[in-house]
Amino acid sequence: VGHIGAAEGLATSVVMRIVKGSTGYFYVTSNALYYDDGYSIRSLKNFPYTNNYDILISDDGICWITSSAGVFVVDEKSLVEDGNYACTLLNKNWGLNTTFTANSWNLCNNGNLYLCCTDGVRILSMEEYSNKNSNYQIHLDSIQAGETVIHEKDGKFVIPAFNGRIT
Repeated sequence: VGHIGAAEGLATSVVMRIVKGSTGYFYVTSNALYYDDGYSIRSLKNFPYTNNYDILISDDGICWITSSAGVFVVDEKSLVEDGNYACTLLNKNWGLNTTFTANSWNLCNNGNLYLCCTDGVRILSMEEYSNKNSNYQIHLDSIQAGETVIHEKDGKFVIPAFNGRIT
């Protein structure tokens, strides 16, 4: 039992989460990520964001870091080494159109992340998150061309020539 603070290398008093990594502990604080190898604590200065909530680590050593910007995906070894590395940010540009709940408990289970969001729980596949799938369907009830409502006929919408907005 003890206290970890500035003397040990932790330059903040607000720690949101302590997460066990493969060779030490990550501290998610109010303004940075820190790493504790059991001997010293150091700030991970090259991580590109400060308002982070949680770190989930998959069995293959990938860190999933929830934040107010989205989910950062980075290799644990690269994160610990804190050199020049690239990470992926999953956000609204990737279809993740929600906000994570701070101080919530997320889960990494059976290849999926279960993430607490302001609009409920989202499930994110850790294996297929970056697959670009072009097999999708869009179902439309109608299209509006100006003031005219156009319905589907034989699987097609036929839009007549007109000057105006299509909705």
